[in-house]
Amino acid sequence: MTVLDASFTHRCGAADGPALKGVVKYRALPLSFAYSSEEGDWVGQGTSGTYRGATSLFSVSSWGVQTVFQVKGNRSSWSVMLMAPQGETLQAGRTYQAGSGADGLATLNFSGNGRACNGPEGEFTLHRLIKDENGRVTGLWVTFTQRCQGSTAESSGTVRYYA
Repeated sequence: MTVLDASFTHRCGAADGPALKGVVKYRALPLSFAYSSEEGDWVGQGTSGTYRGATSLFSVSSWGVQTVFQVKGNRSSWSVMLMAPQGETLQAGRTYQAGSGADGLATLNFSGNGRACNGPEGEFTLHRLIKDENGRVTGLWVTFTQRCQGSTAESSGTVRYYA
């Protein structure tokens, strides 16, 4: 066996007896997404959520300079789109200031459940970025903070996709 990521529930004696619950991980890399949103934030609507590998579907796609992370679970769907500033490529270990098409700024767009910002602003830190031999993103760890244009309310989150 090369990788194991499992959760379990065990009951002794009866189906409604006390439950022993646990998680077993062996060489399993994380799949998770967590976000929180302040009251007045258009995208998150003042809510928060956490999604993990066992209960959600995760994907990362990349083409050219754009990388998109998506998670679906608990009747919700969220997306985080990242792009380096024009003429650059995303680099792990760097914090990017993000704006809507402004020179020298990266692009960040956190959206979900049919809501997205016009002119999102904020920042993201790319802690880890893993690419295959063809340059496609296969692992990603990023934290972000976003405000919709003209708002002071923020959304923030953490993406862990095999990194």
